[in-house]
Amino acid sequence: MKKRYRSWNIGAAALACSILFAGCRAAGDEQMLATIQEETQNGQSEQGGVSLANPWRDMTEEEMIQVTGAEFRLPSGAQNVHYRYMESEKLAEAVFEWTDLVFTARKQPESGYEDISGMYYDWVLEDDIKIGVSNGKNCVAIAEGNKVNVCSWYDAEEGMMYSLSVIAADLDGFDITALAGEMAGATVADAVYEGTYLDDDTNSPALEITKGDDGTYQIHISIVRLTDLDDGVGEPAADGLHFTATDAAGNPIKGLITVDEDSAKVVFTDSKWDLIQNGDTFTYHKAAE
Repeated sequence: MKKRYRSWNIGAAALACSILFAGCRAAGDEQMLATIQEETQNGQSEQGGVSLANPWRDMTEEEMIQVTGAEFRLPSGAQNVHYRYMESEKLAEAVFEWTDLVFTARKQPESGYEDISGMYYDWVLEDDIKIGVSNGKNCVAIAEGNKVNVCSWYDAEEGMMYSLSVIAADLDGFDITALAGEMAGATVADAVYEGTYLDDDTNSPALEITKGDDGTYQIHISIVRLTDLDDGVGEPAADGLHFTATDAAGNPIKGLITVDEDSAKVVFTDSKWDLIQNGDTFTYHKAAE
């Protein structure tokens, strides 16, 4: 089934890739979206001089809800939304403008994690993430001077695979996982961070997380024979608990904590201390209650 879908993406590059390469909003973006709509309504694409039937069917939002059983949950303020559906693959797509960027959102019934984004690059970054309680990936590539960012996640409860992609010349400071979390309906309540987590080797307390009245979290991280970080403050986001603490040299050190039912992972994302590098990862298991 996936092979038919991917063959269309390759053969109809003028249609699919024009959406995904929209990038930062410029004077031609509105015309580009109009061209996409005209091509899909025309019902065909050219490949090697041969006319191919277009498997996509344009839909209204109401028609999309009827076919898929649920709305896309696009972010507030989304504009110029274009819906379409590929019946043979049960693949739904929404292209929309938001905060001066053009995004492509997709969803498809699946029994497990699958790449449905239609984006095929050599990723320079490919991180495992959590969108609420759903497992996913955040991938980044550089292509023709543009930054490509794809966030995908599998909702096991729904049996639905999701992807969100954007391409732009400048995505610095933009967190696609936060937008994905909003679209997924992920909330702080989806993840229960509080608790004591033990070092896998020593079975001693190594990560303690408590929640304050203001909604932030107090975090203590003890790394055996390396350091103690006892003043961490964390704020929840769609991709996990972002924290800032003070390293042994007195400088700020930042990281991301993700949890599941019985374990936690700490990934350091911004460290100036020589003994902890960006990307260093530590895993712990939750203490029995």
